[in-house]
Amino acid sequence: MRGMISALLVSVSAMALGNAARADVEISNKPTSNMSCEAGVCTAAAQKATLNVTDLANLLGSGDVAVKTGSLAKDIDVDQPMQWTSTARLTLDAQRSVIVKKAVTVAGTAGLTLTTNDGGSGGNLLFENKGSVTFWDTNSSLVINGQSYTLVKDIATLAADIAADPSGFYAVANSYDAKHERFDSVPIPTSFSGTFEGLGQSISHLKIRHGFNGHAGFFAIVDSGGTVRDIAFTKVFVRAPGKADAGVLAGSTSGRVLNVSVDGIVQTNGFGSVGGLVGDNFGTIEGSRAVVNVTGFGAAGGLVGASAEEAMITNSHATGNVSGGEVGGLAGTGYNITGSSASGSVSGANSLPAGGLVGAGSHIDQSFATGTVAGGSSSADAGGLAGYATFVSNCYSTGSVQAGSDRDKVGGLIGYAKSVSVSYSIGPVSGTKSKIGGLFGRGDKSSIQDYWDVDTSGTKQACGNDRCTGVTGLTTEEFKSALPDGFDTKIWGQSPNTNSGYPYLLANPPR
Repeated sequence: MRGMISALLVSVSAMALGNAARADVEISNKPTSNMSCEAGVCTAAAQKATLNVTDLANLLGSGDVAVKTGSLAKDIDVDQPMQWTSTARLTLDAQRSVIVKKAVTVAGTAGLTLTTNDGGSGGNLLFENKGSVTFWDTNSSLVINGQSYTLVKDIATLAADIAADPSGFYAVANSYDAKHERFDSVPIPTSFSGTFEGLGQSISHLKIRHGFNGHAGFFAIVDSGGTVRDIAFTKVFVRAPGKADAGVLAGSTSGRVLNVSVDGIVQTNGFGSVGGLVGDNFGTIEGSRAVVNVTGFGAAGGLVGASAEEAMITNSHATGNVSGGEVGGLAGTGYNITGSSASGSVSGANSLPAGGLVGAGSHIDQSFATGTVAGGSSSADAGGLAGYATFVSNCYSTGSVQAGSDRDKVGGLIGYAKSVSVSYSIGPVSGTKSKIGGLFGRGDKSSIQDYWDVDTSGTKQACGNDRCTGVTGLTTEEFKSALPDGFDTKIWGQSPNTNSGYPYLLANPPR
């Protein structure tokens, strides 16, 4: 078999050279091509190469196999389900990323090594299209970028292992259904500063009805230096008492959360921070998603309850209805938000700000919101994107905004805005005696090339306080005919078939 695959060595062709945009090694059911296999090492011989999954399984039946991109290809894509039962180790070694798109099953006591950014940069370990890695035996070996991981099969074992070594490296061996368990406290009460790798697996039917030390979620706290990644929590219910900070993943995090998805319900009956994913965020959240209905009385958001000034949220999204005090479809309070969106309905309380993306925030770029927003009951700021926000650029909102009282400041984009540029809104705005504007409830003179739809918003007034400059009203026809002045074609796109013909963000398209 080694000789057969070695014979498939093909020199780099003009077609491969012209296909640099997809410079990868594809493990699939297609015939092996452009791969050189010798002595258990298969290396790409062109920018675009294929290794047949059956050929690979046959090689693993004889011993360890390393699949490498070498210097020509960039990524390794696992495009076909695969499984092997020998004790052999499979190594996937990529110049940039290893992308798992189908189920990989490590049977018996076999081993798996995953290496990214070997000679390159900007790569990652990614799980897409329900791709995952499953281990039948926790005595198997998993090594990721030179670090050995402890494999766990259930929550109780994980909790005990983390209690013994909070800074360790752990990976989920298989998906776990917690439908027969109820947690009267946080499943992982130990502050976690290690790395938790989900390998594309899921934890489902988790029920948490009380907090621990003021925190409620799967983890109480993900501490500074901690990383949680590549895991899905499905059909989860969290109810936290008093002032607990609550979220499906964690009550609070100062670490890194990467490619985590959650769905379910999170509720609190106090004034702690409550979010679909995390209650309080002091770290970095990247590429994560929440489909969670969130209810609280303090800061509440579809993804995060409160995200601090030093924290970051990038390429993350939330869908779910949110109600609370300072409330947003993505975050109740949020800073340094990039490439993110929210689509759930938002309902504010009292005099606290409410927004489709954030209740209150700053430094928001290339993000949008589409949900409806209802302001609080007394003198609140409400906007389709944010209730109160500063330093906003390349953003838009489409949902309707309704004042909660006759003293609200209501804007199609932002209730109370400062320093906003190259942004727009199209949602209808309404309220009685409130300060209502098609774009801002209250604006300032630092707006630059901002727009609103005078037809769909129901008002020809840019700002409720009538003091903003740099804001232009466009008709629906004008909006859909061409990008507004100042909209960079490297950031914004427009098509009749996308976003109902309105401008959209190229790097963050509508969902």
